[in-house]
Amino acid sequence: MAEAGAVDLMVLAPSNPELARPTGGFGSSFTRLGDATPYEPVPDRYAGERVVICFRKTDSNPGRYLESALRRAGFDVRLETDDIDLDTVDPSTRFVVFVEGPYPAIDVTGNTEVPSLFWVHHGEHHLFSNLRLTDRYQADAVLLAHSWHLAHWFPTPVHRFPFAIPPEMFPHRTPLARRQFDIAMVGSRLREEAWQYRRRTELVADLESHLGPDRVRFVEGVAPEVMAEIYADSRIVLNEGGTRHHPITMRVFEAVGAGAILLTDTPPGLDLLFESEREYAVLRDDARNAVDRLLGDLEQGQAVADRAFERAMGTHTYDHRVDLLVEIAKETPKREVSSSPPGGELATAIDADVEVQRVVHDGVPGLDEELPDREVWPLSERAGRLSPGSMDAAVITADTISGLETLLDSARRYVYALGSVTGLDEYLETRYPEAVTYQNGDVRRIDLMTEGYRVKSAGSNQ
Repeated sequence: MAEAGAVDLMVLAPSNPELARPTGGFGSSFTRLGDATPYEPVPDRYAGERVVICFRKTDSNPGRYLESALRRAGFDVRLETDDIDLDTVDPSTRFVVFVEGPYPAIDVTGNTEVPSLFWVHHGEHHLFSNLRLTDRYQADAVLLAHSWHLAHWFPTPVHRFPFAIPPEMFPHRTPLARRQFDIAMVGSRLREEAWQYRRRTELVADLESHLGPDRVRFVEGVAPEVMAEIYADSRIVLNEGGTRHHPITMRVFEAVGAGAILLTDTPPGLDLLFESEREYAVLRDDARNAVDRLLGDLEQGQAVADRAFERAMGTHTYDHRVDLLVEIAKETPKREVSSSPPGGELATAIDADVEVQRVVHDGVPGLDEELPDREVWPLSERAGRLSPGSMDAAVITADTISGLETLLDSARRYVYALGSVTGLDEYLETRYPEAVTYQNGDVRRIDLMTEGYRVKSAGSNQ
């Protein structure tokens, strides 16, 4: 999304939070640059106290770093990675914190009087899913890692809660002059054509051509531990967040924690965390010149990297974020969460998949009323406007797929079927050989296993 200039809420909200005030009000916004007093969190400072953390445990989920910091702080940590019955939460628990993660979402039953917090770390492209999860997780407050212009969407108090440095990932720092690579970046879509990462692919290709393949390290799909080793052996870490939602990425903190020079675009709010040009270098139109300038004066570059590291170790580690969580929980009152789940079996099955926003069906009366927070379209209204993969899900109730191939082709995540549908199994075998079917009563839920922010779990093929 292109910026709208001086009137862009995305740009204005970090320094003017009242412009994106949520209905539940603002919680404690993150301290402005220069106002925070650096300190070193004391290990075991919360010894004997209880917390609950819930998240899908994957290598890339930042919940793993928050969990480690909670344990270092001395908390008795209850970890839930699939589901939780809130009725079983000990009343003396400080807080329950849910961390946004790959779908399917954590399943929640029961209730608790303990404050429930929800850490959101994606922007617009996960907004509607996260709004649904705010209620599903019975969140009393939402913590936004970035994209603070979205605060007004949420029905709770909203706090700023950026990513941070996991100190356990970066135990040593090597002087820049002794590092192997001039510049590095670990991320997705570094060489693949994708409109939202077009600039990223152009930068990678240009810098690789300029410096030569032996002096750069641009890689995808490596474990966080490997990423940490690459950054710790690189003078510069390139950060480019794409054109879609302008996040303050984890890469910002990973670069700083590794002691590298951060060369980054300027996502809104970054200047509230680090000082531009003194603690990071700004990526402008001519990346080659920026890189050459930084490499040409490594003494100055070392000073930039050292200043950023010093600030981060005093204010921006996950150990600091634990203290912020404790303060947020203290001031978070319980809220009433209205729950009106869909009544029908089909709508209930669709509603369980929080990432489903756009649904097309072949004629299910009242489905749009049962799913009021989704975009639900009858095929008759989308005829001629459906393209492959343009909808999150498709619903088929007919007894044959004949004439409904366009409807099925439009689904990119799920197909929901009622009853026996002639030709559907053959269609799936040809188009989606990895599809997994789950049978819930009369509803056949077919996970197409297409690429997405999901944990691919096995199902029961029926």
